[in-house]
Amino acid sequence: MNYNNTTALETRHDVVKGSISDIAQQTGKTLAESFMGADAIILFDISWSMSDADCAGGQTRWEVGKKELEKLQRDIPGKLAIVTFSDDVNFVPDGAIMSPQNGTDLARGLNFIFPADAIKGMRFVVISDGEPSDEESALDAARKFTNPIDTVYVGPETGFGREFLKKLAKQAGGQFMLKPKLALLAEGVHGLLGA
Repeated sequence: MNYNNTTALETRHDVVKGSISDIAQQTGKTLAESFMGADAIILFDISWSMSDADCAGGQTRWEVGKKELEKLQRDIPGKLAIVTFSDDVNFVPDGAIMSPQNGTDLARGLNFIFPADAIKGMRFVVISDGEPSDEESALDAARKFTNPIDTVYVGPETGFGREFLKKLAKQAGGQFMLKPKLALLAEGVHGLLGA
């Protein structure tokens, strides 16, 4: 896959089975109605570092993460709202995440999903492999949440992002999970959600 020519306007035609869009199509509900049935928002990092090919079989973190998110949506249909972030943030109701691009503006991603914090019991899971572009802004954004924010670290074993995501989860009352090769991401998120 060529990561050099992707943009925020990348066209996606696939609707992932079990995604918010898929459930809306199956039930005849609107996207908003289907979203209200979600139990968790997955904030997935699509920054350039997700194109590192350090997963099994030479796959990139993005390729493995995409497969795992598709599996999660099939296993827990209609229960996961997917939001991607890099320098831009996008709600992805069809569940098909875009290719890696740009930096890691986690604060922007957290601010984007913050309105859903008004839903009592909503779970938030940040899946990321790298350093936020502004650590303090990201922590400030996380402090506003009343529901916990769980984090799943998918970067290199000794990466700085690991300690940051631990700190964010602790501050936000969530759990931190270490999944450096993404091999057990679906299992890990299932565990966080109690699915």
